Amino acid sequence: AIDKDQKALNRLKQKTKTLNLENITIIKNSGEVKLNLESDLVDAVLLYDVLHFLKKTTREMLYRQAHRVLKQNGLISIYPKHISVDEPLDELKELLLDDVKQEVEGSGFSFKEKYCGTISHDDSLNRGCVLNFRK
Repeated sequence: AIDKDQKALNRLKQKTKTLNLENITIIKNSGEVKLNLESDLVDAVLLYDVLHFLKKTTREMLYRQAHRVLKQNGLISIYPKHISVDEPLDELKELLLDDVKQEVEGSGFSFKEKYCGTISHDDSLNRGCVLNFRK
């Protein structure tokens, strides 16, 4: 898990301890998109409720970095909160779910599935969709 928010990382660290999860490495960065990880290293990249902060060119750079660090057939899972039909905000406010799907596919990922249902967001539950892709 990579984040610039130390509080979020601390909460995640506590959750991993509570759930006895030992396969999650927690890394703090300063918010840069370049991932200082080896290529073909990680099994999954989760981008949940983060894309709305990033301009399109930065999102595309992030997808390319995710593609580089993921193992073959690795998973990239995206919850694009704040698209046009889900509390529109910032850089995603005019995009539809399909627009985000096309962005990710444009970076070399293959779309696998969409899950729509109840999702945890900012300490509450709401309806939303998660898009899953494979390298």
